[in-house]
Amino acid sequence: DGIATAPDVVEPCTACHGASGAQPAASEVALIAGQSAGYLDQTLREYKSGVRPHPVMQEQVRALDDAQILELVTWYAAQKGLSVK
Repeated sequence: DGIATAPDVVEPCTACHGASGAQPAASEVALIAGQSAGYLDQTLREYKSGVRPHPVMQEQVRALDDAQILELVTWYAAQKGLSVK
């Protein structure tokens, strides 16, 4: 499945985070698949507001509205990623 069933808003994320958020392109890129929706929401909003500085992520989230952020975090939280044992 992966990107085939992803909402359109996910597409720009795939270059760095991979198709499902579980295949980061580099070691410094976060694995976001399976992260909690609350954590992802807070993080994206911190990038957008500038509280969490990161030039690439700030540019990526700058134009996202609340509905798009919700769509992103809901989708990535539902993806198979790391599991805590």
